[in-house]
Amino acid sequence: MKKLLLGGVIGLLAFNCKAVNWEYLGGYPDGSLKYYGDADSRNLKRHTGMVRKVSSYADGKRLSTDYVMLEADCRNRRTRVLSMNGRSGKGIWNDVHPGSLSETEHNWLCGK
Repeated sequence: MKKLLLGGVIGLLAFNCKAVNWEYLGGYPDGSLKYYGDADSRNLKRHTGMVRKVSSYADGKRLSTDYVMLEADCRNRRTRVLSMNGRSGKGIWNDVHPGSLSETEHNWLCGK
């Protein structure tokens, strides 16, 4: 179990060291959630890319960061999670709603 946990941590650290070209994609007006896309991981042919989601409470005390590999279906306006924090995603397609942060992700992955 310890080896598995250590392997996951090392894998996540290795990815974080490699992904250094973060672009701000958007967030909530109060700053409690910010989305960044790794330009080096974005593949416009496959419509995939890594998105870093940084969230904090309004008091700014708690901060969490998730690394999410997404895929976009540009024609049908939907996205799905391929992996999150090094774990495989469920691959369920989610519709993209106008004006949402998922639309921001979708547009970034589709090159719009």
